[in-house]
Amino acid sequence: SSEPAKPGRLSPAEGSLECFMLEMAQRELQRFVSWERAVYESLAHTIDVLSGRAADTSTSEGVAAAIGVGEVPSLWSSLYCGLADAADQPLARWTAHVRCRGHFLKRWAGGTVPSSVWFGGLLTPQDLLTSLCRWRARSGG
Repeated sequence: SSEPAKPGRLSPAEGSLECFMLEMAQRELQRFVSWERAVYESLAHTIDVLSGRAADTSTSEGVAAAIGVGEVPSLWSSLYCGLADAADQPLARWTAHVRCRGHFLKRWAGGTVPSSVWFGGLLTPQDLLTSLCRWRARSGG
């Protein structure tokens, strides 16, 4: 016998809507982590350039120039269908926004059921719609 699910946590049965939603959340988190890694790599390279440990590139120039004036580097909003909707915010607010999205995705992918989902907060909102359509088709509806 399995333990009962904790309130707010998914214990999805295979083929259930919750199972499809959890799978979608895990894919979205993987995309977010890939995007986040690319952002950190560009930032690390820029730091290496500024420290004299690496040659300057157009990427490091763009990142350094944007950060220097408190803006989000355009590269970061375009990577992996990045967070373009938040790119017009000042860098500090954008950073807080990114952290909130990451925490939300980690909780959701970990099984915490969200009470709602903001499509614009997803890197690939069409994946949520596709998952819902697939679940509906497989459930015989």
